[in-house]
Order: sequence, then structure tokens, then C-alpha cells
Amino acid sequence: MKKYLSILATASPSEELPYIWLNYALAAFYIACLLAIAVLARSFVTRRRSVWFIPTTLAAMAFGLVSWLYAAYVYRIDYVAVEMDGTKASLPFWQEIAVPSLPILASMVALAVYQIRSPRT
Repeated sequence: MKKYLSILATASPSEELPYIWLNYALAAFYIACLLAIAVLARSFVTRRRSVWFIPTTLAAMAFGLVSWLYAAYVYRIDYVAVEMDGTKASLPFWQEIAVPSLPILASMVALAVYQIRSPRT
């Protein structure tokens, strides 16, 4: 008896995107994470005001937004509402965007802590 191997190959629309877009989004995510960690640590450690804090926080949010928008775009073009032809349904939007939104949320927390802890003059 011959055994036949049945392979189900599926392709998603996001596979047609240029690979460089993924590289840019990933680099933006890494930069946003590093900047968000720096400002979050700075906001918790010291109470002194610094000149670089607000621009660095805004840069972390901007880089985080680039990776968030890429993830949202990929979700939009790859979205599958219900199971069809053995394809699993897509996760909810909030689960797909949870990781790319972490630098943005960390930057917002750092900004809030910085404003609360900074001395009033």
C-alpha cells in the first residue's frame, strides 16, 4: 500500500507584503521598547525634572505607533471572521495588538508617574 501525504497549504495576504516592512516595524518596536524602559525606569527612580524625558517619551510613543500600525494593518488584511475550509478564525483585535501596544502603554505610565512624582514649583 502506498501512503499518500496530504498537505494543506494556505497563503495569507500578509505574505505578499514586502519583507522590509516587517523589518522596519520590528526595529521600531525594539527601539520603542528600549526607550520606554529607559523613561519608565527614570520616572520611578528619581524625582528631578530632566530635559530629555518628554522628547524621549514622545519618541517611544511614535516608534511604538509605527509597530502598532503595522500589526493593525496585517490584522486587517489577514482577518478571518469564522472558520472556513479548516482555517482557524482570527483572534480578537485586542489580543493581536496586545504586544505591539506595550511600549505605548509603558510610555504613558512613565509620563503619568513622572508628572505625579515631579516637584511642583
